[in-house]
Amino acid sequence: MISSRSFGATAQGEAVIRFRLQNAQGAHADILTFGATVQSFCAAGRDGRLLDVALGYDDVAGYEAGDAYLGAALGRYANRLCGAHYTLDDKTVAVSANEGGHTCLHGGFLGFHKHVWQADIQGDTLLLSRLSPDGEEGFTGDLSVQIAYTLTDDNALRIRYRAETTAPTVVNLSNHCYFNLNGQGRGDILGQVAQIMAKGYTETVPPMRTTGRILPLNATSLDFTSPKPFGRDIADPLLAPTRGYDHNLVLDGAGLRRAAAAWCPQTGLALTLHTDAPGMQLYTANFLSTMGKGGAAYGTHSAFCLEAQNFPDAPNHAAFPPAILRPGEVYQTETVYTLALAEEFPG
Repeated sequence: MISSRSFGATAQGEAVIRFRLQNAQGAHADILTFGATVQSFCAAGRDGRLLDVALGYDDVAGYEAGDAYLGAALGRYANRLCGAHYTLDDKTVAVSANEGGHTCLHGGFLGFHKHVWQADIQGDTLLLSRLSPDGEEGFTGDLSVQIAYTLTDDNALRIRYRAETTAPTVVNLSNHCYFNLNGQGRGDILGQVAQIMAKGYTETVPPMRTTGRILPLNATSLDFTSPKPFGRDIADPLLAPTRGYDHNLVLDGAGLRRAAAAWCPQTGLALTLHTDAPGMQLYTANFLSTMGKGGAAYGTHSAFCLEAQNFPDAPNHAAFPPAILRPGEVYQTETVYTLALAEEFPG
């Protein structure tokens, strides 16, 4: 079932709608037309009470002022384009340098997270769409984007992305949902346990510049092939430049597959990620500092992000998965976040 209500308006007067996707179990996800944002994701914990595990804000003003991308759709290029450019058909295209004056992060100053999307309900699916015009944040081509959200009766939030272009361009779409399986605003996530199906990661050097090398993560603090708490190795010197996890892991396999899982011993809630993307940015809210829903203080390590996507800076590294979209082609990718109760880490 999908219902809707007003969520206010932007500073420019654009109306924002909140859509609630609710299943037969009473679980629900709230999606905003501003930023195609996942504002909440609620399911019952061990005690039977609904828990909201997604960080967010109570009003549009919070999202307009915020710079942490809470729950937002990321585009045109999620993650980083180093040097704020990409190479396409032997030409260099300059894009917005919104991080440190040298990097394009998550699509630029006014990426997909700062726009109001058009909404359409198709059965049990919410379809959000927008046209990103040629030249927006420097990117080439008119890019038509659709994001479809569906909540199933087994608490799976399916997010399907689709894009087409009028001129050759680069595309990498994702979502930046921040999760705390103890409930949003309820402490840190250092004791929550995670497993990630990855054996390598893309190397970066300060300031978050991608080198193009894929390194093995075996026996490093980035190794989550066996379940472990987020906090067990978070003080490792390897993670010092980013104050925690902020790394793109090279996922095992291909196609839609189980890529990661996390579990909270206190609530019994487990989150499983399925995706067809080649990579996933693991981020543990290392620099988060904001006031969120219900006046909750969101601080360092108060959430984790599992951002399924292509590799950072892929257009500038021939060995990375291709990120170029041409006229006549269709970009499609899918990510599924599923909440379930578990008495121990789900194997």
